[in-house]
Amino acid sequence: MSRKSMKIVLAVVGIVMVGMGVAFNAAAALGNDPVGIVYDGIRNTAQLSAGQLGMASNIVNIVLMILVFCLDRHYVNIGTFIYVVPYGVAVDLGGRLYAALFPAQTTVFQIAGAALGCLLLYTGVALFIAADIGLAPTYGCIVYQEQVMQIVQDLGGYTMGRSDLVRRAMSKKKQYVMEQERKNFTYGNPEEGVPGCVANGISAEVADHIYDTMMDFAKYAFNKSHAACYAVVAYQTAYLKYYHPVEFMAALLTSVIDNPNKVSEYIMSCRSMGIQILPPDINEGESGFSVSGNEIRYALTAIKSVGRPVIEAVVTERRARGPYTNLEDFITRMSDKEVNKRAIEHFIKAGAMDSLGGTRKQFMSVYIQIMDSIQHDKKNNMAGQMSLFDIVSEDQKEDFEVKMPDVGEYSKEMKLAFEKEVLGIYISGHPLEEYQEMWRRNITNTTADFVMDEESGEVAAQDGRIVTIGGMIAEKKIKYTKNERVMAFLQVEDLLGSIEVIVFPGQYERFGKEIVEDNKVFIRGRVSLEEEKDGKLICEQITPFENVTRKLWIKFATKEEYEGRKEELFDALRQSEGKDSVVIYVAQPKMMNALPRNWNVHAGEELVERLTKLYGAENVKVV
Repeated sequence: MSRKSMKIVLAVVGIVMVGMGVAFNAAAALGNDPVGIVYDGIRNTAQLSAGQLGMASNIVNIVLMILVFCLDRHYVNIGTFIYVVPYGVAVDLGGRLYAALFPAQTTVFQIAGAALGCLLLYTGVALFIAADIGLAPTYGCIVYQEQVMQIVQDLGGYTMGRSDLVRRAMSKKKQYVMEQERKNFTYGNPEEGVPGCVANGISAEVADHIYDTMMDFAKYAFNKSHAACYAVVAYQTAYLKYYHPVEFMAALLTSVIDNPNKVSEYIMSCRSMGIQILPPDINEGESGFSVSGNEIRYALTAIKSVGRPVIEAVVTERRARGPYTNLEDFITRMSDKEVNKRAIEHFIKAGAMDSLGGTRKQFMSVYIQIMDSIQHDKKNNMAGQMSLFDIVSEDQKEDFEVKMPDVGEYSKEMKLAFEKEVLGIYISGHPLEEYQEMWRRNITNTTADFVMDEESGEVAAQDGRIVTIGGMIAEKKIKYTKNERVMAFLQVEDLLGSIEVIVFPGQYERFGKEIVEDNKVFIRGRVSLEEEKDGKLICEQITPFENVTRKLWIKFATKEEYEGRKEELFDALRQSEGKDSVVIYVAQPKMMNALPRNWNVHAGEELVERLTKLYGAENVKVV
């Protein structure tokens, strides 16, 4: 049976069922047992009943449905479900409530007749609507590509083959093809056998509105089978994220392990969910992101210049002979596994050896010496020679092990730089962490808004819009124009990723002194988008972080506590000078005191740490 024939059958069935509903309600309204009509005929009565109200409401429903259908049959499903059916249900329920309160005026059979009549009526209406247009199952919303095919067939007179060309353009995200079809859809194309909406009695304004809706849908459109699969996956992932958040996020991070921007974005999501990200560890880590209690351990394979075979060898050796006890033990056990000096260096810089009893700076100082010593011993063993280490007792062997030099640890900035170098992101912290509140307050977009979505091919930022981002200048490339004027291409990183910023000669002359690597700046500029590429920012203004004032809040529980520790606080504040203001807050009684400008400080990491030790992290905030 063809689709058109099916629609006709459904419409006929719907009309018959509407008629049956009216008949049952009419019988009940006249005071008869609807079931007994077949045997006894209609018995006339004059009493008021729920059936009368039911019949009246259904007559109103039918009239309204016909009116809506006559006005625009393509919206009958929306009009009926939003107004007609709820109205009828409300009136019928009111009638039955009346009958229940005043049983002397009605009978059980009359109520049953009204109920059965309404049931048939609404079932008929639903079938009638479903026969009219294919959006009824999705409540008037376009969800599947097949629905667009049906719309262009029913409204624009497209053939099934031509409608599939529109579907194909959607699946390939070919917006220009969709735009070309707009004129054909609205006004038709006689040469290609397309009548168009206007020829079918639909105004050009309505046709354009419908086509705009289809265009919006085309940005993220799938066929019905694909969409159904997505729905199932959405339910599954929502369940896993809610009930098993750590395991879910670990799997999600593993799925994007080769995309540093996505990894950074999901790590921020983990932190907002209260899930801590631990650095890679040769004694606990796996090839992918793994779960360690209620935390996520960073993947070992994410370390640059360390191949998967090396990671698999490290994990296999650990499982077979137990954890590695120190740096020398690790290098010794891996000496025949093709683990070279570069791999060891990257393990150290990534923090993967922090559990071996030493600092990263100590390990970097001695790992080459240990590797050379082990290689030397292996050559001697192959030659049949014995070393002093081979003949001493087990207790004395510790005296011959390489001792860690007393060189301390790298600064936090250096550790973060190493992590960025070998992992592509920061793990143990971020250079912008202390500025996070101020950063969020002064930006309109993040770098994540400029990354093209792999599924839709779209970028969240709007082309040509003026926005403000904030971050650290990670890289600067100088170029010269034909007129020998200087311009720059910058890589600016924030907490979520990085973006390319183009600084033309005019802006470079104004803000050149601020364009220095590692500088933390806010950049105001115009969004520039290209098809199937990440977005860029055309710089218009640069403002250093230090030029944006912040507020340092210090909280005391009581006024007495503040008075008792006032001198201690002011001594700490005197050691810092800057542009950031200081606010004292007392909880009991509620008091707030903004210190004068001569008490302004630089609310940097050093001062915040000093105040945190004195008053606790929960009582010191920078905003």
